[in-house]
Amino acid sequence: MHAAQAQGARRLDNLRRADPEPLSFRHAAKARHQDDSSRGRRHEGRLADDYRRRLAAGGTVRTVIGILTGIIDHHPAREAVSCPFTDIRTGTGSCSAIIWTYWKEAGETPDGTTATALLAGIQLDTDFLSRQVSQTDLDAHYDLFFRGDCKLAREVVRSSLSVDQLAEIGRSFGSVHIRGAVLLAEVRSDYSGELLSVLADFLLRLQEITFAAVIGVHGTEYHLSARTRDGGIDTGCIIRKALAGIGTGGGHPHMAGGIIDEGRYPGADSFLQKISDEIAAYRSRA
Repeated sequence: MHAAQAQGARRLDNLRRADPEPLSFRHAAKARHQDDSSRGRRHEGRLADDYRRRLAAGGTVRTVIGILTGIIDHHPAREAVSCPFTDIRTGTGSCSAIIWTYWKEAGETPDGTTATALLAGIQLDTDFLSRQVSQTDLDAHYDLFFRGDCKLAREVVRSSLSVDQLAEIGRSFGSVHIRGAVLLAEVRSDYSGELLSVLADFLLRLQEITFAAVIGVHGTEYHLSARTRDGGIDTGCIIRKALAGIGTGGGHPHMAGGIIDEGRYPGADSFLQKISDEIAAYRSRA
């Protein structure tokens, strides 16, 4: 057995020992946090029902169900991590691509369900191979595309927004807050978990905007999704600092997420100013 295969075999064995649940469910695609359609719920149940209970946006994980036995991620570690198994590859665009390498290194082949889940994860994290794509992502996508159900993977990743959400989307667009090239929008009614990221991606298409953040305000819950196309700043770092003292968050240089603690949301204008200040501070340190 080659060294790479031996390493991959050990990794797979470690994962199986850490949790006997199928790898396809433990490390399934970061797919669909939606509950707005029966089709979405069906796909979510097939691919990531268990995984969704463990997942939060990068830097926003507050609790772990059970005992933490391993960390597999592509987000940069903000602090020292300690657990029996750690594999953090910040140069890889998708966590699912990292998982794929375990099969490759071990000389094994993922089953069709696992391949579909991993394929969806790569497509979601890289926006269909359009952002932060590494050679590993490309190789994994090529291999998994022909092993899994590419049609199902595409349906899992693509948005399935409800017509009922159009009115609230219109209201959020009609009352955006802008400071320079930074935009903040609020969604104040029931929304699917993916709506915030979809709106952030859409708002970033505005010519004058280079940083877009969308906050979901519903009851006592405040969730945040942010995007940038400014290569000179790190969105994950900026959101993490902007949320200091009021919540938690983080992510990638180009995209991030966060959660604001109950009763600590300062309002759109104040939070927009905080984001702008953190962007300016980041540039001054660069």
